[in-house]
This record gives sequence, C-alpha cells and structure tokens, in this order.
Amino acid sequence: MADIIYTPQATANRMATLLNVGPGMKVLDPGSGLGALAQAVHALQPTAEITCVDNDTGTYAGLEGLSWAHVVKADFLNVWRVLLPAHFDRVIMTPPFSEALNTEHVTQAFSLLKPGGRLVAAVNRTFKTRSGAKWDAFRALHAQNLVSEETIANGTFRENNVNIVTSIIVWAKS
Repeated sequence: MADIIYTPQATANRMATLLNVGPGMKVLDPGSGLGALAQAVHALQPTAEITCVDNDTGTYAGLEGLSWAHVVKADFLNVWRVLLPAHFDRVIMTPPFSEALNTEHVTQAFSLLKPGGRLVAAVNRTFKTRSGAKWDAFRALHAQNLVSEETIANGTFRENNVNIVTSIIVWAKS
C-alpha cells in the first residue's frame, strides 16, 4: 500500500468546499505532498492561514513556492506535539492509505483542532471492517464526530497506484 498519496485536483476542490473555511481561519494540511489541498483551500479563502507539513524532499521544494503558506519540513507523526499546538480551526488531509498510518494520522490531526473545528480527510475505508481495539477506538471517534461521509469514485487515486475504496469524511470537534 502506498504511503505517499497525491490528491487529484478535483477531489482536493471537493474536500476544500466541505471544509467550510472562513476568513482568517487557521488551516492545517499535514502530509501536504504537492500542495493540492492547500491550493484548493487558498483558492476558496485567500485569507486563511494555511500550514503545510511534509517531510518529502521532492515535494517540500514545491511547497516552499506557496508564498501564502507556512511550510514545515517534518514528519507529521513525529513532530505534531512539538511544532503544532492545538490551535487550528480546520484540518484538510489525505493521510497515507496504509492501514497502520491512515487512522493514526487522522486521530492526531483531529486532536489539533480547536473546539468547533472541522476535519476533512480522504481515507481508506478498511477501518470499517477491521477488528481490534485500535479499530474499535477509531470507529467510535468516527461515530462521535461524523458530520458527513462520501464514497470517492473507484480509480480516483489510480495515478498513485492505489485502487482501494476510499471516502471523504467530515468530522466536527465539539
């Protein structure tokens, strides 16, 4: 399973719309990749304060060109507590689709939201059928915070050599 996923622009645009970003809101894009999600948010709300986090040398250079974004070169799971205090209004993300990282990235990113915050993520849907404490905990978090969920068309991530069933989930933090 691929751990580097680039979000197609049409999917990024849909996710940015679901994010409901207002003027001046602080937005986190952990694992920014090529910046499609950040660019989609910026196109809808140019005054949003967007933070992009990525540790891939190839994509980081491109992210540095986003003059309107704060770019952090780091592995999100290793630095989120140190570099990113819980002060974001919104999180938009396509985490790695590997089962182990998918739920961990979403859970950590959700913890960085302010009360009233919103997370929009493209996720691997295997969390719905896996068994074990980790999966039970993620399903409970999903059920408690779910605003909406849309199945993404099969083949959307084919350019990433990924052909799995994915969804866009929208969570709200109370």
